[in-house]
Amino acid sequence: MGKISMALERAEKERKKRRKIRKYVAKSYDDSGINPRVVAYYDPNSYISEQYKLLRNNILSYSYENPLQTVAVCSSLRKEGKSTTITNLAVTMAKVKGSQDKILLVDSDFYASSISKLLHIKAKLGISDVLLGECELTDAIIKTRIDNLWFLHSGKKIHNPISVLDSPKMDEVVQKMREQFDFIFFDTPPIIAINDITVLGRQLDGVLLIIRTGATAREIVERSIGVLNSAKINIVGSVLTDNKYYIPDFLYKILGGSLSHYYYKSYYKRK
Repeated sequence: MGKISMALERAEKERKKRRKIRKYVAKSYDDSGINPRVVAYYDPNSYISEQYKLLRNNILSYSYENPLQTVAVCSSLRKEGKSTTITNLAVTMAKVKGSQDKILLVDSDFYASSISKLLHIKAKLGISDVLLGECELTDAIIKTRIDNLWFLHSGKKIHNPISVLDSPKMDEVVQKMREQFDFIFFDTPPIIAINDITVLGRQLDGVLLIIRTGATAREIVERSIGVLNSAKINIVGSVLTDNKYYIPDFLYKILGGSLSHYYYKSYYKRK
């Protein structure tokens, strides 16, 4: 019985290990401490990273006709992938070959900030400290280990964030960001639960709406769009996350995950 118990225990550990591995998608790692979900950092030539490059190109194309220097990324609900999306997007923008554009990633989710964990950055000061007049903007901004990418933490907890977001001080801070950086991305709280985006979004050039495939109901998405439209916020587009390809397992294995993934790998093999 002892050997059977040990075998069952080992099997359970293996199952937990496999479940943990499946949470992450990066194929390579280093000692940076950056979360493996930041695929644009670890695997810049992967199929997933190509999707972020496509998003980056769409933003740059949009900017040719309409100024799009400051962008908020929001979602209707939590756990739709907005923080992961905005972090990968910022990294992708910063890693454009030959570009000298300075990118600032701002965690303006005062309720559940997570970008510092994704980038493995310890920050004592943040945007809330700047807005409360306890430090200067330059003192709170942190240079990341990624070239051309800077980070601004959410800072100390604020009882009523809207009171500081909807203020002349916030207008001043956003203007200073515009003067120092080429692109600024804001991670914001979910629309349905918290209305911060209705205030912050009016001070920015546009908003990207993150929608988790198969998880967020159409009615919820429509309600979020209605909230943004009512606040006269410019919705520049939407991003579908957690998209799955429902094909037979044997075909999935043959194609390497999806048809597009298959052609992508074939293309790079020829180069």
